[in-house]
Amino acid sequence: MTALTDISIKNCICHKLKHSVMKDRFCYTVNERQYRIVRGRGIRIVRIYRFFVGCAIIVVITQFAGCATVYRQMKQKVINNYREGIVLYRQGKYASALDRFETVQSIDPEYGDVRRYILITKDALSKKARDYYDRGMQYKKAGEYENALDQFLLVMKEDPDFRDTKQQLENIRKTPAITKKFQAALKRATAYYDRKQYVKAYTVLLQAKKYNDKSLEMLSLSTKTEIALNGRSLPYVSKAEKFYNKKQYAAAKSMCVKALEVNPWDEKAKALNEKCGRKLFVERNYEAAKMKYRSGDYFAAFDLFASVVERDAGYRDAQKYLDAIRSNLGKNVPQYYARGVSEYDNERFTEAIAEFNRVLKINPDHQKAKEYKDRAIAKLEIKRSLEN
Repeated sequence: MTALTDISIKNCICHKLKHSVMKDRFCYTVNERQYRIVRGRGIRIVRIYRFFVGCAIIVVITQFAGCATVYRQMKQKVINNYREGIVLYRQGKYASALDRFETVQSIDPEYGDVRRYILITKDALSKKARDYYDRGMQYKKAGEYENALDQFLLVMKEDPDFRDTKQQLENIRKTPAITKKFQAALKRATAYYDRKQYVKAYTVLLQAKKYNDKSLEMLSLSTKTEIALNGRSLPYVSKAEKFYNKKQYAAAKSMCVKALEVNPWDEKAKALNEKCGRKLFVERNYEAAKMKYRSGDYFAAFDLFASVVERDAGYRDAQKYLDAIRSNLGKNVPQYYARGVSEYDNERFTEAIAEFNRVLKINPDHQKAKEYKDRAIAKLEIKRSLEN
């Protein structure tokens, strides 16, 4: 009976272990132990075997705990990218929206309406590219080459392979009017560089690059200017990193701002500035959430804690607060739901939606509240359209 139990444990754990070295060693130990039992050898091997079983179980549990953390992080990444994608789509920023939706699809292909959003975003991108292209051709025919250039560059942002856009850009850049503008821009940039006015120099170089992105002279001057700009921003970025590592986010952000004043194109400073902003946002909302919680304003506290968890899933005890609030308010769900139905029946749809939102905040899977809320929203829209 003991041998059978041991073999079952061995099979189970060997199947779960991910690290092949640990797996091989463990399974070898089990097999060796079983062989010696058959030969009738000592209890010492049994104890060694049980030690390995214990170690393996600890490894499995640790791995499962790690997997749970990764799962939560990936789930949050899906939620954030999906929401950002919808916002960007509604703002007409289709290329950025598509990037978010494709990130979601790579993690969870069936999440929400991500497939549909990818299709309609691609359609919108194609339409936008076509509109820019048509306008570019109109400007080109009218001899307005810089306007045409701007339109074709917009096409490239939306769809780099759209029709013959690359050829159109090359042709326009070869025109005497654009060549002349390039030479004038390069001359101005060189003058700014010589006077060590690097921000102005780089600004003009970006304009020159629009006119001719293959000029070796322009590329060389751009490289030298970037080195000079990075030299000015580096001390501030270094200080910002030190402050950030000490969790002094306000001071770190202040250094990032100074870095971007002397070098607006410093990507490291931009990224660190955004990270500091997120950390400060989380800190402020966490403290505000605790104040709301202590004052008994649990729904306001819930929203603030949720915003904290959304941006930093493991931040302090924000998740524990959320769970506690959800547990406490869960007792009131029938009351909120009944009030929502009553408001709905009395055609007070705004108030009804507010009550159903309370229900769904506590219990997102409350199907009847979802249905009532959707109906209330539809009826409210009809009511408003009739009033107008």
